[in-house]
Amino acid sequence: MPLDIAAGIFIAIIIAGDASPSLGLVFLSVIFALLPDADFFLHALRRGNVFGKWAHEHRDLFHKPLLYIPLGAFVLSLFGGEFVRVFVVASLFHFLHDSVGMGWGVKLFWPFSKRNYKFFGGEDRLFSSKFMTSWSDSELREMVSARNDENWIKKFYFRPHPLGLFEYAMLLLALATLALSSY
Repeated sequence: MPLDIAAGIFIAIIIAGDASPSLGLVFLSVIFALLPDADFFLHALRRGNVFGKWAHEHRDLFHKPLLYIPLGAFVLSLFGGEFVRVFVVASLFHFLHDSVGMGWGVKLFWPFSKRNYKFFGGEDRLFSSKFMTSWSDSELREMVSARNDENWIKKFYFRPHPLGLFEYAMLLLALATLALSSY
């Protein structure tokens, strides 16, 4: 999540161009960068816990870029082009972020494929030299059951871990850049 917030801030700065980004643009950009995870709350209501090893299941509703981005862009086109640009770029970043590193990937080609795709990752969820890996839902459930850490949030975000530290560093850099762009 810290990396998605950082991306939202950077996207607002870039889209604002030579001008300083408005607080509204920054807020909207951060919301759009986090929006694909809104189904996280639906999953929390259904399961009662989203922070354990089954947290990847929240990606069933909105983590389908071929549907999510065009539909969202169409709806936002009613409000103006800047909204669409921010939404598309922030959403693309979110899906890319969820498809690289420690995540289980996204349904990149849904509705044509129900598989979850991940770039430069293997079954251990971290980085590998393999360009793309994919899993069916049943394969993913088996891997999560066998390999996932019930305390992954604590491990990555509340203890020193390279991936968590990277995300926090990017958030601090984004905030510093935003502060400097306001002058």
